[in-house]
Amino acid sequence: MLTVTPPLAVDDDQIWVLVASDAGAVDAARMAHIPGSDTFVAFPVEAFDTGGVLPTYRVNGECVTGFRWATTTDLAAHADLFTN
Repeated sequence: MLTVTPPLAVDDDQIWVLVASDAGAVDAARMAHIPGSDTFVAFPVEAFDTGGVLPTYRVNGECVTGFRWATTTDLAAHADLFTN
């Protein structure tokens, strides 16, 4: 099973989560959002380029269709998704 932290804002334009497995492995993932929707995804640093302007696949550099990096404004607009 995976355990995910609540979103952590590094700044207004960078939202991250930490993901831990039962085996003790911990990883960081940057959150992305589809504008105009309730869809958020956490992209792990091993598979995605998290330093670009938009989320891209590491293997081929292609953009992840429809997604852009999540912001604190996105989180505030969808706070109900991230609170108990």
